[in-house]
Amino acid sequence: MKFTVKVKDFYLDEENLESALVDKIQREVVSQIHKSIKDRVERQIEMEVKSMVEKTMYKQITSEIENILKTGKTKSKKNSKEDVSLEEYVRECFSSTGGWQNFDETIKVISKKFGEELKQRYDLLFASQIVAKLNDNGLLKDDVAKLILDK
Repeated sequence: MKFTVKVKDFYLDEENLESALVDKIQREVVSQIHKSIKDRVERQIEMEVKSMVEKTMYKQITSEIENILKTGKTKSKKNSKEDVSLEEYVRECFSSTGGWQNFDETIKVISKKFGEELKQRYDLLFASQIVAKLNDNGLLKDDVAKLILDK
């Protein structure tokens, strides 16, 4: 790049001012360009490093979880004096038929509650649609639909 600065018209009697001013402007322009490039490079490096760190952390965390599941020990559900692997403990919990950690029974209770809640929602929606249709067809007195639907 080449920049031309004309200062001869204003400062004719000082010869060094022109070269000093040109040098100063060149240094400022180079400094601004350097700063701009530096900021862009830093942002790009930060994005790349962040991406690499996230991938590495994900791999390490996954590896550690797998390792803990394979080698980790806890008290057995059947015999509290015996230590078993976490994998075996989960197997014991699923095969258990009673107690507060019976997974099968817990899943059945939760799914039954969820089913009842969905049925109640459906019944309420169905009833409100019937009232709305009756009102649209003029089969209800004025404001009765509002009173029913508001409740």
